[in-house]
Amino acid sequence: MSANPRRREGVISQSADGEAVVLDIESGNYFALNAVGTRIWELCDGNRPTCDILSAICKEFDVSEDVARNDTIDLIEQLERERLVVLE
Repeated sequence: MSANPRRREGVISQSADGEAVVLDIESGNYFALNAVGTRIWELCDGNRPTCDILSAICKEFDVSEDVARNDTIDLIEQLERERLVVLE
Protein backbone atom coordinates (compact mmCIF):
# COMPACT_ATOMS: atom_id res chain seq x y z
CA MET A 1 0.00 0.00 0.00
CA SER A 2 2.99 2.32 0.30
CA ALA A 3 4.37 1.83 -3.23
CA ASN A 4 3.83 4.63 -5.73
CA PRO A 5 2.56 3.13 -8.98
CA ARG A 6 3.67 5.01 -12.11
CA ARG A 7 2.57 4.49 -15.70
CA ARG A 8 5.50 3.04 -17.67
CA GLU A 9 7.01 4.92 -20.58
CA GLY A 10 6.02 3.38 -23.89
CA VAL A 11 2.43 2.94 -22.76
CA ILE A 12 -0.27 5.21 -24.11
CA SER A 13 -3.93 5.54 -23.28
CA GLN A 14 -7.02 7.11 -24.73
CA SER A 15 -10.14 7.91 -22.72
CA ALA A 16 -13.68 8.29 -23.98
CA ASP A 17 -16.91 8.43 -22.01
CA GLY A 18 -15.06 7.72 -18.76
CA GLU A 19 -13.43 4.54 -20.01
CA ALA A 20 -9.90 4.03 -21.30
CA VAL A 21 -7.98 1.85 -23.67
CA VAL A 22 -4.34 1.35 -22.71
CA LEU A 23 -1.80 0.29 -25.35
CA ASP A 24 1.66 -1.10 -24.71
CA ILE A 25 3.54 0.11 -27.78
CA GLU A 26 6.34 -2.46 -27.37
CA SER A 27 4.13 -5.56 -27.21
CA GLY A 28 1.12 -4.27 -29.13
CA ASN A 29 -1.18 -5.50 -26.36
CA TYR A 30 -4.08 -3.34 -25.38
CA PHE A 31 -6.34 -3.31 -22.36
CA ALA A 32 -9.80 -1.83 -21.78
CA LEU A 33 -10.58 -0.21 -18.44
CA ASN A 34 -13.99 0.64 -17.00
CA ALA A 35 -14.63 3.97 -15.25
CA VAL A 36 -13.09 2.92 -11.93
CA GLY A 37 -10.11 1.29 -13.65
CA THR A 38 -9.62 4.41 -15.75
CA ARG A 39 -9.55 6.59 -12.63
CA ILE A 40 -7.03 4.27 -10.97
CA TRP A 41 -4.93 4.44 -14.15
CA GLU A 42 -5.05 8.24 -14.10
CA LEU A 43 -3.96 8.29 -10.45
CA CYS A 44 -0.94 6.04 -11.17
CA ASP A 45 1.34 9.02 -11.74
CA GLY A 46 4.18 8.00 -9.41
CA ASN A 47 3.38 10.83 -7.01
CA ARG A 48 0.98 9.07 -4.67
CA PRO A 49 1.04 5.76 -2.82
CA THR A 50 -1.56 3.08 -3.38
CA CYS A 51 -3.28 4.02 -0.10
CA ASP A 52 -3.94 7.54 -1.48
CA ILE A 53 -5.30 6.07 -4.71
CA LEU A 54 -7.60 3.90 -2.61
CA SER A 55 -8.81 6.96 -0.67
CA ALA A 56 -9.59 8.79 -3.90
CA ILE A 57 -11.57 5.84 -5.26
CA CYS A 58 -13.61 5.60 -2.04
CA LYS A 59 -14.41 9.33 -2.22
CA GLU A 60 -15.23 9.44 -5.93
CA PHE A 61 -17.24 6.23 -6.31
CA ASP A 62 -20.08 4.72 -4.32
CA VAL A 63 -18.15 1.68 -3.09
CA SER A 64 -17.22 0.25 0.29
CA GLU A 65 -13.62 0.53 1.42
CA ASP A 66 -13.19 -3.27 1.40
CA VAL A 67 -14.37 -3.58 -2.18
CA ALA A 68 -12.34 -0.55 -3.26
CA ARG A 69 -9.21 -1.92 -1.56
CA ASN A 70 -9.52 -5.34 -3.22
CA ASP A 71 -10.31 -3.91 -6.66
CA THR A 72 -7.60 -1.22 -6.49
CA ILE A 73 -4.88 -3.60 -5.36
CA ASP A 74 -5.96 -6.26 -7.87
CA LEU A 75 -5.89 -3.80 -10.76
CA ILE A 76 -2.54 -2.27 -9.80
CA GLU A 77 -1.04 -5.77 -9.47
CA GLN A 78 -2.46 -6.72 -12.88
CA LEU A 79 -1.12 -3.52 -14.45
CA GLU A 80 2.29 -4.31 -12.96
CA ARG A 81 2.22 -7.92 -14.24
CA GLU A 82 1.36 -6.60 -17.70
CA ARG A 83 4.25 -4.12 -17.40
CA LEU A 84 1.96 -1.12 -17.76
CA VAL A 85 2.99 0.40 -14.43
CA VAL A 86 6.08 0.24 -12.25
CA LEU A 87 6.05 0.48 -8.48
CA GLU A 88 8.41 3.02 -6.99
